Amino acid sequence: MQQRVRNATSRRHFLTRAAAMGAALAASQEPASLWTFAADTGILPRSIHPFPNQITWSTGALFIRHKAALAVSPDSDAGAVEMLRDTWQRFTLGAVELTVTRDPALRNGEFALERARPPQRQSAATYALQVDTKGVGASATDVVGMRHAWFTLLQLLDADDTADGGLEFSVPHVAVQDWPVLTFRGLHVCVFHETPPLMIEKAIRLAAFFKFTHVVLEFWGMLRLEAMKELSWPEAWSKEQAGQMVSLARSMGLEVIPMFNCWGHAPASRIKHGRHVVLDQNAQLTPLFEPDGWT
Repeated sequence: MQQRVRNATSRRHFLTRAAAMGAALAASQEPASLWTFAADTGILPRSIHPFPNQITWSTGALFIRHKAALAVSPDSDAGAVEMLRDTWQRFTLGAVELTVTRDPALRNGEFALERARPPQRQSAATYALQVDTKGVGASATDVVGMRHAWFTLLQLLDADDTADGGLEFSVPHVAVQDWPVLTFRGLHVCVFHETPPLMIEKAIRLAAFFKFTHVVLEFWGMLRLEAMKELSWPEAWSKEQAGQMVSLARSMGLEVIPMFNCWGHAPASRIKHGRHVVLDQNAQLTPLFEPDGWT
């Protein structure tokens, strides 16, 4: 068993040191001494977002190459398991084949990579994550906590080239106990005429990766409605396209809040942007609006 370093690093400790680091850089001072909370482990400070409430670094690292075996509980949500598989492939660039099995010895919310076993979770924690010589183990209260443990693991992954031209991934030995300080963490995304759907998809994935809970999708005339064709631009998303984006968000653990702007934001579009989704397509509907284009 690897020897533990001194007291676990807390989120408050990390933020305090990070603020001091920024101040030192701004003042052109030497900041090296500020990293003493990680220097005695030989591990470079990791930028984990949001930073875990409790994290204890150990010496050494787990190395993963070519293949990896992941075990989940028989009751694990199928969509969540598929998300684990998909994000692993993306983060390892397909260089490490992941085999997923369902282990009756694991409980719902637990997973084990290689020969690890799930760690004991503190009463206040929504997930616990441990990396040691046996592998990576996680224990969570529910599927949300399991996703968060997985995203923390992905943020700890570090890639390096191998002599044969391949990729090898390492994860520092560490123990994490974490829980959300904010129960609501939301991202507000506007869908404009110029907004590529791929950009929205990337924003959703990034929000989930940083453990957000909700995403607002605000359509500025960019969702086709059957009531009146002028309520959306010709290039607006279909219901099927919107449904695919909602499904993606839900698969990543986000709750979607829909928001539609066809009437209330009309003057802002007209005055600031010189456009109006309804009147630009059908001037005969002008009597429906006040002179400034409000209602």
